[in-house]
Amino acid sequence: MNAIEHLIQDNTGLVYMQLHRFDLAYNEEAISYAMEALFKAAESFDKDSGVSFSTYASSCIYNGIMMYYRYQNKKRVDTISIEEHTTPNGEILLPSFSNRSRSAEDE
Repeated sequence: MNAIEHLIQDNTGLVYMQLHRFDLAYNEEAISYAMEALFKAAESFDKDSGVSFSTYASSCIYNGIMMYYRYQNKKRVDTISIEEHTTPNGEILLPSFSNRSRSAEDE
């Protein structure tokens, strides 16, 4: 087992600790983002930096979880159900806009 595999295996608990903070411990997609962050942390860690790996990895995992949230926000699409906006006859109701004429006071 090489050093990167060793770091990942020894610090997988950090992933689940961070996921529990956000109630995401059973969310497979969030786990994937967090594990990828741990892997990247293991690859990019500089042991001469004076920071412990667990401190560095915790920060990377947190950032990975934030990336998951950003992805979820981009993925979410607000949709309007056509069934909710039809009459009993099946006619589609369109939003109405006020057709207020402009007066001299408005200009």
